[in-house]
Amino acid sequence: SSQFGQTTTVYVFAGPLTGELTLADAAYKIPVGNTGVGYSPLAAGDLTGDGKSDLLLPTATWPDSSARRGAVYLVAGR
Repeated sequence: SSQFGQTTTVYVFAGPLTGELTLADAAYKIPVGNTGVGYSPLAAGDLTGDGKSDLLLPTATWPDSSARRGAVYLVAGR
């Protein structure tokens, strides 16, 4: 969580997953700051056309935006 001045990082793991995992096993490590990302990830199907499922990570706000608009991160499947 980014509450109390902490910076948030989203960790995405590629499957299939077996055994015990650590954060070092993540396929993606996405530093997202204080944006509210990660609360509602969405399976997006194959948006990139590579035959692998992709992930959308919507944000509540965009860093350094005075307009306080959200954004969406696209995480391409591996």
